Amino acid sequence: MLNGTPAGQLTPVDPRRLGKWDVEARIGSGGMGVVYKATSGADVAAVKVVRPGLLDDPQVAARFEREAQVLRSVQDEHISRFLDADIAGMPAWLATEYIPGPNLRDAVSIWGPLTSARWWELARGLAQALAVLEIHGIAHRDIKPANVIIADRGPVLIDFGIAHPEDATSLTATGIVTGSPSWLSPEQVNLDELTAASDVFSLGSLLAFAATGRPPFGQGATVAVLMNIQRNEPDLEGIDPTRSALLRRMLAKDPRQRPTAREVLAIARQAPDDNTVDLDLRSGDSTQPIRVGPPAAPAPTARIAAPAAPRPQPPVTRNRSWLKPVGILAAGVLAVALGFAAFNAVDPGSPQPSQTTEQVATPEPTQAPAFPGSDQLRSGDWLLSSYSISQDGGKLVINGTVQNSGSKPASTDLTVYYYVNGEAVAVATGSTGEVPAGGSTNVTLTSDDDWQPGNPVLVVQAG
Repeated sequence: MLNGTPAGQLTPVDPRRLGKWDVEARIGSGGMGVVYKATSGADVAAVKVVRPGLLDDPQVAARFEREAQVLRSVQDEHISRFLDADIAGMPAWLATEYIPGPNLRDAVSIWGPLTSARWWELARGLAQALAVLEIHGIAHRDIKPANVIIADRGPVLIDFGIAHPEDATSLTATGIVTGSPSWLSPEQVNLDELTAASDVFSLGSLLAFAATGRPPFGQGATVAVLMNIQRNEPDLEGIDPTRSALLRRMLAKDPRQRPTAREVLAIARQAPDDNTVDLDLRSGDSTQPIRVGPPAAPAPTARIAAPAAPRPQPPVTRNRSWLKPVGILAAGVLAVALGFAAFNAVDPGSPQPSQTTEQVATPEPTQAPAFPGSDQLRSGDWLLSSYSISQDGGKLVINGTVQNSGSKPASTDLTVYYYVNGEAVAVATGSTGEVPAGGSTNVTLTSDDDWQPGNPVLVVQAG
């Protein structure tokens, strides 16, 4: 369906209202259920309804509830936004934002492979979406062109639990692969345990398709495609060396040899217009980086730097209720390590210390996550729902309210990384007492680092 063109008309058995949503049309249907376009005031939603009786199966019920939980906790501009749900209703339904635009499968079918610039835009958006999921310990498991909407804001990943009807991929209880197998990872084919690396492989297949118009392991007979995924190299003919080098790493049979989604995102972000980029992805047992085009300086790991002298500034107060719910939610983000480790150069002419001289180690500065672009206020079950920024003797202070969205009382240590102009300039820490399930508490986070003026971005890490 392209650009929100008319969907199927409602039948007599279709609901006309689901909660506050007025149902207008069918978007799609399949064995699992029906997806409707619905409105509530100015809001437009895609509402998924599970077919009657399916939720009697505990696995189906758990899958539907898990999708709602994932979408509630994971927010990013490249992930469809959760709006509403009634999991216990009759019928049960889940509402996400309605995103006008074609899916990637239809877009490539109609207009052909993406240009290099649009391809890198696609890679950046989807790698960011997968990085968010990886932070939350979630594997999408169904990365494919039909599950990517080409929207005005960029690519948007959809379907976090109920497969699309046309080419849904699933594994039966007996281990038989059904549907379209072209986007499976070797782990899925082998029925091995799945990790975030499986999604990276599927993303590699999707990006190869976006560049060529054909799946890299073929299509048609299921057995032949699955064998290609297990044993054969991908078909990347016609793709330039830079993108081909990245895709080969993403499509490695061994998941330990693949870059993480965050590494793919870092590579995609540095890709210039001339399509040359330094691909230094030394993942797994690999010891040599791949370099295509003029070598670029390795991206530095974010570190807390010595900031400039602070200037007096009134406290800045933000409340999450009016923050636009987009951007990466960095829950326990680890800094992306790209490039070779930096070695301290020694001037041959300078005096060298004696081997018997005691060397005093300089403490390593606190490492911060890679700059996420927007506030990331949730970490696991903990949410910094509101906060204010001030200074005490020039040192950063953050006062806020923290919510425990877990199912039992708990306490946590909190670390908040503070960015100004994309640079990690300070880190504040504190802890909560025991907070009841669903409850909240006030916290004060203090820092040994100087406050800096500007438009700050915060990343919360709990635990």
